[in-house]
Amino acid sequence: MKKIELVSDFSCPFCFRQHLAFQKLKDKNISFNLVPIPHMLRAETPMDGKEFSSEDVKKYTLQLKKLESSDSLFQEVSFAPLTHTYNTYTAHILALGAYEQGKYLPFALEVYRAYFERGENIAKMEILTPILEKLELNPTQTMNMVSADTMRGSIHRGFELKKKFEFSTIPAMYIEEKNILIPQSTSEAELEKLLEIER
Repeated sequence: MKKIELVSDFSCPFCFRQHLAFQKLKDKNISFNLVPIPHMLRAETPMDGKEFSSEDVKKYTLQLKKLESSDSLFQEVSFAPLTHTYNTYTAHILALGAYEQGKYLPFALEVYRAYFERGENIAKMEILTPILEKLELNPTQTMNMVSADTMRGSIHRGFELKKKFEFSTIPAMYIEEKNILIPQSTSEAELEKLLEIER
């Protein structure tokens, strides 16, 4: 099974797009090992979030609506007006726990939808707990599966990849088998070609 390390953040719409592309492959019963590598774009954001300026709200709304109308991967996505950015640290911890239980991709997609479609504060367990329960994941168990050392190691892995390949944007995908890093979001077809997937 091909291993792909995916550097991403739950506040990044292009990371959302990349996860949707991976889901398309899953829908075709294509197997791969997608390893989450957390990269907090706004690590300093308080748990209650940070409000965008009215100018930024307009800018982000226009950008997301353009993506929604022009990108086939976003056909089933309805972006909400984004008024705040939220801390994603807890969501990343739970993502690692979900990965350990074989449910990273569905968990990640639900978190992206909570933020981008409903504008919810994905820093809060009251938002994340129903997502876990929907996927039949125990919130306490999932949280406890990820030690502080594991989280630090995962973040450090992202720094290692960034230093080695000198990328500055996310998502970024490291394909271990080929020892290459793709520093951008790809389409479903591009992803299949990159992974040289055999049906």
